[in-house]
Amino acid sequence: MSAPAPSMFTPAAKAMAAKLGLAMGRANLEEFAATLEELAKANPNIVAVTSDSRGSGKLAPFGKALPKQIVEVGIAEQNLVGITAGLAACGKKSFGVSPSCFLTARSLEQIKNDICYSDVPAVLVGISSGTSYGALGTTHHSLHDLAVLRAINNLTIIVPADNFESRHAILTAAKAAKPVFIRFGKAAMFNLHKPETKFETGKAITLREGNDVAFIATGETVVHALLAAGHLVERGLNCRVISMHSIKPLDTGAIVKAGRECRAIITVEEHMVNGGLGEACAAVLLQAGVNVPFQIVGLPDEETVPGAQADIFRHYGISMEGLSDAALNLLGVDDKIFLEQFESTAWPYQKWRHRQHIKVAYLYLRRYPLAEAQKRISQRIRAFNASKGVAESLTGGFHETMTQAWMHLVHYSLCEYGAADTADAFYDQNPQLWGKKVLRYYYTKETYVTEKAKAEFVPPDVTPFPKSKKTPPPLIP
Repeated sequence: MSAPAPSMFTPAAKAMAAKLGLAMGRANLEEFAATLEELAKANPNIVAVTSDSRGSGKLAPFGKALPKQIVEVGIAEQNLVGITAGLAACGKKSFGVSPSCFLTARSLEQIKNDICYSDVPAVLVGISSGTSYGALGTTHHSLHDLAVLRAINNLTIIVPADNFESRHAILTAAKAAKPVFIRFGKAAMFNLHKPETKFETGKAITLREGNDVAFIATGETVVHALLAAGHLVERGLNCRVISMHSIKPLDTGAIVKAGRECRAIITVEEHMVNGGLGEACAAVLLQAGVNVPFQIVGLPDEETVPGAQADIFRHYGISMEGLSDAALNLLGVDDKIFLEQFESTAWPYQKWRHRQHIKVAYLYLRRYPLAEAQKRISQRIRAFNASKGVAESLTGGFHETMTQAWMHLVHYSLCEYGAADTADAFYDQNPQLWGKKVLRYYYTKETYVTEKAKAEFVPPDVTPFPKSKKTPPPLIP
């Protein structure tokens, strides 16, 4: 008797899902089958065609309820595509259902010619996609399907993230006058959308706003990006999460907007990094003249590691923890560049979180004694405010106040725990600075903010900053 497959979500990821208010739904395949049966009962022209995949496609109830509206061709995927195309040409709304790995490899010529070239309104449903077959390995993984199908014109490609997107993908495909390919995995998914969310082919759905890292994800990787964004809030980052359910047509506007508004972009897909969502997004950004730190998270160009789908995801960083690390590493700007940007007022101070405050405090304290470091930072932030026309107020003085406050805490940590190789390493090695929320607002010096701003601001607490009895590490020459 085989052991049960490991969960797609670690205990920490499940805790984050609960924190975000996400409820577990069913497998998208089950949502597909239920929706298709509902439509077929109301429309006798809807027909399902399967290649010995009635069970794996969750269509056994469909076949039992509507035996005259299902066609079984056996293990003959090329025949499946031809029959699906023929039924569509004869006025039926046909759904050809087969494992993605076989449907898009064995039957590629039929997809290209019988369906797309012939322009019939057939729907192809790739099931058990990506690494859903787990330990069956490379022969059963479909990590090529998006790449090859993107290269065929006249084909809409939809990759749903949850039950909501799955249902609307089928509803959309049932009305489509052109060929459609829909891709499903096997795992149960958290529900990500509100019922009133609008689903439209070619229009991505933004699940979370933010301007630090934009996660552009598709299919069953979207939930992991959303969990990572929730996790990164605790690290001082506010991340955007975009569900790119339509691979063709692609929402180029959402991609360019993210590139222009966010500090970095990470694309996430259960597909090889060659030819999928990531490369499509990179092409859009490059042609739009948008230059932003960018990373594709997917399966690398190598023999896929064997194992359960959950293990494969975690091995390749498609998890809350892996994507969080990817975001932090992508934003880990070289200390020298970061300092140059700060001193030239090129860094967007108005979007800072405590990571940036800690980094600049650390870099100045490694180069100057505390009093001089405070003076220099005050000068730079005031220069920034002046260059941007920011008035001396609570808003204008906020970053100076916060950074000066961090200076005390960073100085204490430097004395107590020593220096690190980089500012990012120091941040990660000193969770007491950010993990326990030790900073208290400290508005006591008139140079920080105006009297009016101080009068209107009620600090949650005021505590004296700690002072270490130890000597700080030597300054960097």
